[in-house]
Amino acid sequence: MAPKLKSVFQKQQSRLALKAIAYGFFIALVALSGGGAFSVVLFFLAALFIYFNPPFNSARLFVSFIILTLAGPLAITELNPVVVGLAVLVFAALFYIILSLKDLAFLHREWWYFIMQLALFYVGFLLFFYHYPARPIIFMAIFYVAALFLFHERFYKESFALAALLSFLLTEAAWGISLLPLGFLNSAGALLVVAFVLEDMINSGRRNELSPRLILTDITIAVLSFLLIFGTTVWKV
Repeated sequence: MAPKLKSVFQKQQSRLALKAIAYGFFIALVALSGGGAFSVVLFFLAALFIYFNPPFNSARLFVSFIILTLAGPLAITELNPVVVGLAVLVFAALFYIILSLKDLAFLHREWWYFIMQLALFYVGFLLFFYHYPARPIIFMAIFYVAALFLFHERFYKESFALAALLSFLLTEAAWGISLLPLGFLNSAGALLVVAFVLEDMINSGRRNELSPRLILTDITIAVLSFLLIFGTTVWKV
């Protein structure tokens, strides 16, 4: 029985890997075309077809899928050609994680969801701080709505007010960090630290594992991370 289960699991992983490769291929076409309309539409249609085939559990990860798929063309066309290949691999890997979570192919799904959502947040943070100076109010509103839906997807069993509160706190942190001359890379890193602390505390509270020691650990991680970010920033007056 065990060998049969192992064989089924390996086939499922192979199928999901092929889907992720196809996703990466279509986003690579977007990069090669310079973000041409035809390649972007083709990418969206292919991504939807791959995600909803099969439709099992599609609603559960739909927000993460949509945000990844919307962010992909926006990010890939802004990148230096040298790092486009790496970006394609990153987006394909995130899509693989989303599919694996959707199809229940991971054993430690909570941990993988945590990693996937932090990665999605980081991609969003990079785009936010890169474009924020151009239209701050519009991008702040988009930021809040995207964070709201991501948090609600993550903590769907809790009150919607929790997602609204976390989104508000993250948006306020984004606004505060945007006032500092950190550059968009370090700004995104600083905001990722805030997102990590918020998520880790909420997750620990859900498991009844929130303790003074864990809070102190998260604060220590945050302080050390901020010191590293501030220390590697070229400050200009």
